[in-house]
Amino acid sequence: MPETADKKLTRMLDYWRSLCEDSRIPGRNAIDPLSIPQLLPYILLLDVEKNDFRFRLVGEAVNRRYGGQIKGQSLAELLDGQILAETLEEHVLCIDSHAAVYTRNTIHTIDTDDMKQYQRLILPLSDNGVEVQSIAGVMHFEK
Repeated sequence: MPETADKKLTRMLDYWRSLCEDSRIPGRNAIDPLSIPQLLPYILLLDVEKNDFRFRLVGEAVNRRYGGQIKGQSLAELLDGQILAETLEEHVLCIDSHAAVYTRNTIHTIDTDDMKQYQRLILPLSDNGVEVQSIAGVMHFEK
């Protein structure tokens, strides 16, 4: 991760790495919210679905930034076109590589008149230590 990454992202990466035992990907249940209370407003948790990802948990700062409740919606329900393709590609890379994926981006969001610049870190989660069922993420909004 670059040195310019926000501290929230590096904190989440360090926390996730601390949960990796014997090079196995941690499960969703390994994440203890009490261990990362300052990150909770910026947290994302997505379930892996066939060809998509569905928001299971969305921190309040993320919800506010995107103007509403996105929990329960999928990436394909929220995004389209090139933005959707790039976002899906990043999430698939996280699953296939079993590694953290850092993104610094400016994209059109649901409100297409509003450009939002952010940093995002996504991390694979696995209930069996091998197959990725979920992705945890944390965001930092720059503008």
